[in-house]
Amino acid sequence: MSHTSQSVTVIKPDYSLKQEIGKDLDLEKTLSVEKVEQAVAVVAEETKEYFEEALEKLKEMNSLFRRLLSAPEDNEAAIEKIRFLALDIKGKAGMFDYGLATEISDSLHKFLAKKPIFSEEMRIIIRAHLDAIHAVFSQNIKGESHTMAQALIKEFKAISSN
Repeated sequence: MSHTSQSVTVIKPDYSLKQEIGKDLDLEKTLSVEKVEQAVAVVAEETKEYFEEALEKLKEMNSLFRRLLSAPEDNEAAIEKIRFLALDIKGKAGMFDYGLATEISDSLHKFLAKKPIFSEEMRIIIRAHLDAIHAVFSQNIKGESHTMAQALIKEFKAISSN
């Protein structure tokens, strides 16, 4: 066995930037009660805005659904729009603790992504999803750990996976 000598260089990390960052940080001002209250107010306003936005999207989805019922032969565009609106709701709902709305919207999106043929069964499935999303927002159901929420999530996942 041959041993070759290799040189090893030890590099000492430069902590100067880390030391500089902490010098002027006044934690009393950064984490003051006033700053925390301002942050809470911002989150509350954004939650309210999202809630109103989600209700508008749900209203549009219901309008598209009614159009589907009145003209089922012209359904492709309406179904696609409902699917994308469901995806929009899903995309932000979790950030505002509407986990159940996230799951139900995801289920609707996945179901419609399969491009099912419009039928009575499809009508019932879409209506159930829209009603469930409406219930989440109208009852301000947050989180998803409740037993009823878990049962609903299981049912909607079963629908979207078939």
